[in-house]
Amino acid sequence: MTKAKDYRINQLANGQIISIEIKCCGNHIGEIRFLDGETRTCTICGTEHSLKVHHNHFHLSRIKHPN
Repeated sequence: MTKAKDYRINQLANGQIISIEIKCCGNHIGEIRFLDGETRTCTICGTEHSLKVHHNHFHLSRIKHPN
């Protein structure tokens, strides 16, 4: 089963998160490093995927922008 929107978290053996791969509209649209404010935008639907890093947690958000 293929998911239209999906995230894959990549981490080192010690558990440190290094990057997040993003899938949108069924396509791999890119990878963001685990840095605050990183974004990738889907060229098909215009959704912006963003990462906000806080002291002890992080947020992955999707914001739909009209094409």
